[in-house]
Amino acid sequence: MSHACPDRRRVLGLVALAALGAVGGLTGCGDQAAETQSLAPVEIDRATSCELDGMLLADYPGPKAQVHFAGQAQPSFFCDTVELFNTLLAGEQVRAVRAVYVQDMGATDWDKPQGHW
Repeated sequence: MSHACPDRRRVLGLVALAALGAVGGLTGCGDQAAETQSLAPVEIDRATSCELDGMLLADYPGPKAQVHFAGQAQPSFFCDTVELFNTLLAGEQVRAVRAVYVQDMGATDWDKPQGHW
């Protein structure tokens, strides 16, 4: 009998924790006073599309994510948290991350999540 599932969950949990720690560590860099206001989460509108597949996010249920990359005026949006982590953990990802937001599904409706970043 194999017990690979709990080990896999533990590894994935540690990877997610490490990614959040790395992102959190980056927030301490740079001129905080000038950048803080521009790092607020941006609300999704009818024209907001996914960075990876171009899907219109307003028509898609479930939690969305956004990443504010250094040197980029607008955040990159993602359909779900899996796409977010795939992008942040990709070996070829070399852009500096300024902020990451994910919708809090405990505070909003799954079918039409609005706000609650």
